[in-house]
Amino acid sequence: NVYCGSGSLTVHGIEIIVENQSLEKVYDGKVCNLTEYEILNPENLLSGHEISVVSPFMGTDAGVFVNEMEIVITNETGDEVVGIYSFTFTGEIVISKRPIYITTNSKTQVYNGQALSCLEYELGESGEGVGLANGQSLSILSSTEIINAGTAQNLIEFAVYSENTLDLNDYSANYQFEITYGTLEITKRLATIKPTDVIANYNGEAQTSTVAESLLNDENQGVVEGEIIYVLSTQSLTNVGQLTNNAIAEIVSVEGGDASNYEFTFVEGSITILPLEIII
Repeated sequence: NVYCGSGSLTVHGIEIIVENQSLEKVYDGKVCNLTEYEILNPENLLSGHEISVVSPFMGTDAGVFVNEMEIVITNETGDEVVGIYSFTFTGEIVISKRPIYITTNSKTQVYNGQALSCLEYELGESGEGVGLANGQSLSILSSTEIINAGTAQNLIEFAVYSENTLDLNDYSANYQFEITYGTLEITKRLATIKPTDVIANYNGEAQTSTVAESLLNDENQGVVEGEIIYVLSTQSLTNVGQLTNNAIAEIVSVEGGDASNYEFTFVEGSITILPLEIII
């Protein structure tokens, strides 16, 4: 009896070892075009077969790559027979990221209710293997802004694009960004305030002032337009007469803003109660 069973058959291609060029360089935006090669085991080529390179490795981006070439093998009649072969390439291409040094600028302003940002920066060393590659430029993707008194790093996110406006590729991954960040600072705003003077006719109720007036207003001092200062006055007056509403006051709130953005100086106000007019 003869028994037949199913199985599998694996056919390996004839190995061709290609010794081609290796290269190490810093990213420069240029295509690697290494065309030199040598077949280390030409005896593996079948009789009448010829080998040629159609296209070398054409990479540009940073990374580590095998220098693979596109190879064609033809027989004596000119037909392609590359499918019966397998290829091993010995060359390696290492393209390291290009360092770029950037310093973002610093900026200071007195609190004015407006956001503070600074998009200015300085590029550092530029030349062989460092700085922007030829034909490429920096773009700003995002930046830091602050509005209240205080400080923050001037963090700016950069990207690298081609100067050719038809090329929309982002080349940032090919760079090693070394960024020194500047500082954004908003200083407290000086404000001289006084409780609003109160003049009222006697009505048996205590009179006080909770709204403050801003004095000496100019570009860098005084209460910002649109913000209202409320105070808790320590003085009140019920009976007819006049009382100095002195500077001992507590800031309660700044409507439309934040009291911590100010450095306050207090000036006295006054409360006046007039006699109730009686007509006989």
